[in-house]
Amino acid sequence: HRDLHSFPTRRSSDLFESYRRKLVLLIDRLLDIIDQNPDYTNFTMDGQAVPIPDYIEMRPENEDRIHKAIEAGKISVGPMYVLPDEYLVSGESLIRNFMLGHKIAEKYGSPMKAGYIPDPFGHIAQLPQILSGFDVPTVLFARGFGNEFEDLGLDLEFSWDAPGKAASIIGVHLLKGYGSVAALSEDKNKDGIYLGALNRIQHTTKELGSHSKTGYVILNNGTDHLFAQPHIPDIVKQWNNLKAAEFGKLVQADFGYYSKLLVPYKDQLKHYCGELHGGKYQYLLSGVYSARMWIKQENWRVQTILERYTEPICALSHYLTKATSPYPSSMLWNAWAKLLQNHPHDSICGCSIDEVHDIDMKARFFQAGELGLEIMKESIMDLSSFINIDDLQGERFGFLVFNPLPWERSEIVRIRLFLPKDFPGDIIDEGMKIFDEEGKEYRFELQACKVEPRINFGDIQTFSIDIYIDKMPAFGYRVLYLYPGETSELNETPTDSTPLAGGNWIENEFYKVIINDNGSFNLIDKKAQTTYPNLCSIEDVGDWGDEYDFSGPKATQKDTVIRSTNIMAKWNLRAGPIKATADITYSLMIPHGLDEKNERKQRLEESDPTQFRIYLELPISRPIVQIKLEWNNESLDHRVQAIFPTNLKSNTVEADGHFYVIPRDVHRPKDEKWEQKWLPSHPQQ
Repeated sequence: HRDLHSFPTRRSSDLFESYRRKLVLLIDRLLDIIDQNPDYTNFTMDGQAVPIPDYIEMRPENEDRIHKAIEAGKISVGPMYVLPDEYLVSGESLIRNFMLGHKIAEKYGSPMKAGYIPDPFGHIAQLPQILSGFDVPTVLFARGFGNEFEDLGLDLEFSWDAPGKAASIIGVHLLKGYGSVAALSEDKNKDGIYLGALNRIQHTTKELGSHSKTGYVILNNGTDHLFAQPHIPDIVKQWNNLKAAEFGKLVQADFGYYSKLLVPYKDQLKHYCGELHGGKYQYLLSGVYSARMWIKQENWRVQTILERYTEPICALSHYLTKATSPYPSSMLWNAWAKLLQNHPHDSICGCSIDEVHDIDMKARFFQAGELGLEIMKESIMDLSSFINIDDLQGERFGFLVFNPLPWERSEIVRIRLFLPKDFPGDIIDEGMKIFDEEGKEYRFELQACKVEPRINFGDIQTFSIDIYIDKMPAFGYRVLYLYPGETSELNETPTDSTPLAGGNWIENEFYKVIINDNGSFNLIDKKAQTTYPNLCSIEDVGDWGDEYDFSGPKATQKDTVIRSTNIMAKWNLRAGPIKATADITYSLMIPHGLDEKNERKQRLEESDPTQFRIYLELPISRPIVQIKLEWNNESLDHRVQAIFPTNLKSNTVEADGHFYVIPRDVHRPKDEKWEQKWLPSHPQQ
């Protein structure tokens, strides 16, 4: 499968290598076809570049052959590195995807200048602007249209505009999917004519031609896993001899060739603006947004490391230190490549088999994240070497706090402090103070903590310190000093903004959170004088679906909905100098799974208590409630949701998207004739 075409890892699965072996066979045979038949004019690598380095790693002796084929246009690669799911990855990662695809394609020739992105589960509104930024004038896709295609009277080719008219490209709706003439028959009649193949091409041409504004029809001779068909040039010749006069000439070429034919018609096309997130013509499969949540969490973690920490700090360090060492461009691209290899739509969506996710993807996430952190650490060390941190002959401990964001912010920062066992004095019993280089004192909270065994390199004491730092400048730093053995009067003195806690509530200057008996909570917004009741209750239902989609019970099936509304929760509340916290726990009896012996008509009666933990935090002087929800899932075939009723009435919801805040209509469209019925499940960043 496409998502398996990626660099191997040290823990690469047998499944990966079995599919890479098929890739090697495919390209071996393709190169032989190209060498033996000059009329075989093109094979397209699915809009990706990643199969090429994969192949060359296994067949280095064929690098010159594949180089010549790409350079001659016989094999088309790019413009992307992999075909991602656009919604589940960041906007920046989409740009890096195109950059890396272009880098690989340009090494051997040039990238295909057509956005062939047929199979992802919908498309973002800003895709036209991203493609336009890489001088790609078209995008060809199969999934995503709802009723808009018919309501707007669009043709197969239309002008797809980015929000705000920032850019415009030609969209091509692959109404017959991305394999419209895949696996053409090799059978000939007694006259040597590929009659079955010609008839299929004729039927598809007529069907698609009736929707075309330009008169050009794209026919896709390929789909997942299929090898090149060596008889295609003969079919093209026979068509042009027998059918061209009536139906037009047939050409074997790539999507870039097709795009050039469409560009002169751009001003004649009807316009569409917005995302493509409907399931009228193809399944949209929005259930993947919550499939294997660990994948989404790991992807967000590694993306954040590379985008928000490693690269900004690395660039700043390289500029300010005047490059004491070369900028680590190759290492950064290595980290990005490993992360992007996890972004194909069947990978990041979590809908492949276990080996793909649990072996290959886990290893790539780990390697990309560790490499990003290591590069960042080296850059911070370079920066810190230019900053004077004076410990006054061991009387104080200095540490550097850096704001990697381009705006001023106030934040609670957590650091870990390592002290020898024989350190004079006990900072928990005897106290400590924290000042900056200008003598300003800071509020903090201190507690002992454990660290990973590999860091515990001797007889040391380990502490976690949370420090509230206000008005940290953009891309700025502050040197703080810890003075042990002194009691902080500032920490002991409450102010109007100091968080508070009572019997069943916690509070800061912006919000008050009241814990209900069942573990949900009411949120009081002091400024707006509004209360939001019963937030974060839990609802568990049976799931008859697969790794692509949730499916509730059908007519012959029944389910018991399990809710946390009638249970008794326990909680621990705490208020410190810089935050108030609530730690809420309770159990729900969740069935083990569907009853397989009873034809999956209902869930099993056997159930075990499932422990839920809801951790709330109200930080000082910040209008935010931080929520962490944890549970140990040991049941199958179910869906867990945290419910946050807002009691708001609105026609639209605005969600954080990719370089755009995307408005979405909350009302169900007319979906009677849709391939997949509309679901109120939508992604956000």
